[in-house]
Amino acid sequence: ITGRLLTNNSSLPNWSKTGENPIHGVQRNGAGDIALVFHWTNTFYHTTGIANTNVNGQLYYVPFESSPCCWQESYNCCTEQVRFKFDILDGSDAIIFTYSYYQGDFVASNLTYTWRGFIYTGNGNGNAKIKMSNATPNQSRWTSIIDNLSLY
Repeated sequence: ITGRLLTNNSSLPNWSKTGENPIHGVQRNGAGDIALVFHWTNTFYHTTGIANTNVNGQLYYVPFESSPCCWQESYNCCTEQVRFKFDILDGSDAIIFTYSYYQGDFVASNLTYTWRGFIYTGNGNGNAKIKMSNATPNQSRWTSIIDNLSLY
């Protein structure tokens, strides 16, 4: 629908993937800037943890850009009922924080990126890991596009 290059079934170092054809990517511009695209069953999980991101009592900020998305037909498009979720896990894979949001409706042929972010508090149990997934798995739609994810 957007006419932009789409890739699938790729891999990212230190990330595991599950779901139908995981790790889709969409080209943001003609220069090869690729953003992650999440299908309704996709989950991405950081496997090794990120050093110095889980000191007990310390606050951490996780900014990112997101956009509603679609593939081929409008029945696949992200709608306001679809939620996306970030889980922050500690060294034992226990969830220490969950952030979810409604992505919003996909508007014909337009990828509109919005900066979002959240803050979590470290619990001191190993390095933090990020897990990203659809918070509404009963919605068989494309969920979100994520780009420029950071943690500090």
